[in-house]
Amino acid sequence: MKTLPTDPVTAARPVRTRWFRVGPATVVAAIAGAGIVIWERGGGLDPRPRILAPMVHGGGAALSTLRSVPDPDWVWEQRKLLRLSASEAAGLQVAHERWEAEMRPLKASLDAAAHELRGANSGRSAQGVSLPSLSRQAAPFSDLSRQLAVARGAWWDSAGSFLMPARRRLLEAAWGAQLSGIGRQKGGTL
Repeated sequence: MKTLPTDPVTAARPVRTRWFRVGPATVVAAIAGAGIVIWERGGGLDPRPRILAPMVHGGGAALSTLRSVPDPDWVWEQRKLLRLSASEAAGLQVAHERWEAEMRPLKASLDAAAHELRGANSGRSAQGVSLPSLSRQAAPFSDLSRQLAVARGAWWDSAGSFLMPARRRLLEAAWGAQLSGIGRQKGGTL
């Protein structure tokens, strides 16, 4: 039971009710609110997708970041929609022919490794496969896929010599939309 103060000085003070108290819950709520606002505004995140791939020959612990760049075959399919200048079209033609010639053996090896991996795992779905075993079986496919991604990045870097920067940005944005699913809903083109 509360008792009223008997001291005349204390009794003359008005009783204040605190409507807002700062405590741990208030601080957590403020931080969460700030996080939501930052997330909704994009938060400075890089909109380009990145693929994390383990280094094959780097001891396995280190990760390298492979950039996700437009696929040269996809860029070739978009050439009519890009409205390229004559020099850009000629550069794209030469680069595409070189890409096809250089990547034909790698793509054939990648297809063979994928077929072998599917064949090895087709009868084991009921039994289950251990993760180390699956990792060993997928290693050739992963290595070839990584080689193709590195070659794709090198091709995209060389595309800067014949494509205007504005077209490169347009292709990068359209490729990002394609990977995120937005482009697939619109037919996958620019």
